[in-house]
Amino acid sequence: MGFKLLNQMPSSRDNIRTAVERIDRSGYVFLALLVVAVSCATFAALHWRGIPLSPDSWAYWQAAVSIANGSGYRFLSGDPVTAWPPLYSAYLSLWVRALGANGVALVLANAALISLQSLAWFHTVRSIWIGNRSVYRPTALFAVALYIGLYVPLTLQAAHAANLGFLCTAVMMLYVWRANQTSTDFRWWICIAAATFSGALSLLSHNANLAFVVGCPMALLLLRHSSWRDLLGVASLVVLPTLIWLIVRWQLGQLGSHPVGLSVASYGWWQYLSQAVIVVGNLIVPSIFGAAIFMGILAFAWCGLAVVSQSKSCGTDSEKFVAATVLFTCVALVSLFSLSSVTDPIGSRFVGWIPVLIVPVALFRAARRSAVALLVVAAIAMAPNFHRFATFAKIHAEQGLDAKSGPLFPLGAVISPNYLSGPPVKTEQGLLIAPPK
Repeated sequence: MGFKLLNQMPSSRDNIRTAVERIDRSGYVFLALLVVAVSCATFAALHWRGIPLSPDSWAYWQAAVSIANGSGYRFLSGDPVTAWPPLYSAYLSLWVRALGANGVALVLANAALISLQSLAWFHTVRSIWIGNRSVYRPTALFAVALYIGLYVPLTLQAAHAANLGFLCTAVMMLYVWRANQTSTDFRWWICIAAATFSGALSLLSHNANLAFVVGCPMALLLLRHSSWRDLLGVASLVVLPTLIWLIVRWQLGQLGSHPVGLSVASYGWWQYLSQAVIVVGNLIVPSIFGAAIFMGILAFAWCGLAVVSQSKSCGTDSEKFVAATVLFTCVALVSLFSLSSVTDPIGSRFVGWIPVLIVPVALFRAARRSAVALLVVAAIAMAPNFHRFATFAKIHAEQGLDAKSGPLFPLGAVISPNYLSGPPVKTEQGLLIAPPK
């Protein structure tokens, strides 16, 4: 009887494991709150006067006001929106209905997206690396949390669909990774369904996310290709979101918005590739003395090495998945731009998510070596973001209102379907601003 009771008592090893798991959960909650707090504080410091609006932003904002007013997915002029997916405008319209068509609603709507996106990327990065004990170090998570909380609001400052689209891609990547980790058919298909749904939302936020919807499942296929279930799951991840996206575009009359062909692109394939490499490098380090080009090449070279490596220390599933997602998505993105009529070059709103995946790898590996190495790498990663923060905070403080398009939409500004042209006018409701023609 005594032996039975003794066997039923938890061992010291079980007690230690339980204590470690409890500490890890508590630490995760603290770091998650830290990510949100840093993200919100950074966003507030850059948007206390208003939020930048690009030509695309004006289109989304007008459509949001039209939806809130019951006019449908249209510009304030009444013309249908034929180039941009509707999900971001539909999201903004909820804030317009609650707070009105003013700068406060627009800033708060994007602040919520940026905070959620920072949290989603942190959770995704932690989920990918926590099982890789050869690299993962809890001490590095603090630096990862600070980096993501600072980097995301600095990279996505304007009111743009990427704020929502990157949130959806982070969720898609999380569930694709969970599908790779699961061992039961039921959990596999639950993860595939969740990833498919978030992939569809990502595409309905921004057309360029088609590259991620293709690239991320291909990374999963690199890790799991032993059964028809795996092939069917990967196929559904690509086909179903794309089909939903095409149906919505057809319903909105947007199928002809971006002509496709071999000679319609604004730049060549190699030019788009170099743009992606330089932009990624410039988001990691300052663009001085060729550092951005070098870092971009180094980042993509590491991705290629991780994909093909057979070493247990350099070719783990975590590294292969991250590296393959970056490589396959960039190849798909460059091909997409090279075969369609897009006037803009590849900028941060298309590849801004890549440093969120690559920089943590450097932080984890540095922590594995020593605390000093972690501090050095963390300082190198943080310094450019602190510099960007100081620079952008000053720019926002000095930014004024342009009557044509408006680089800054002030907090006290309002937009109305009844005022379609003319200079800004002060009213009792706020500064009335007409959208650009």
